[in-house]
Amino acid sequence: MVEVDPVQLHVAGGALSAAADDAGPVLAESVGSDCGAGFPGTSAAHAALVDTWLAGDRALVAAVRAASASLHRVADDYVGTDDHNASLLPILPSGPPSPGAPPALSM
Repeated sequence: MVEVDPVQLHVAGGALSAAADDAGPVLAESVGSDCGAGFPGTSAAHAALVDTWLAGDRALVAAVRAASASLHRVADDYVGTDDHNASLLPILPSGPPSPGAPPALSM
């Protein structure tokens, strides 16, 4: 049996979202930072590498945001399932049938 705490899933989702918010600008500022004056290529080659670098940065931030959104959705799903199951409790038998009780309906 796996126990899940939806609150902790939301906390983790919030932490990932905050990390994505922080990482985006930091990654954008880092573009080309390791390409010093000795870059061995043309400006066109450099531009293509920068474009690739930026695309990778955007993809990384998007993936972290997607993971965050997934954690929030899963937490909400767990709460919904728990709420639904709790709503069934009044109609479910609370213990073994009493002697002489009719048999339970099977579905």
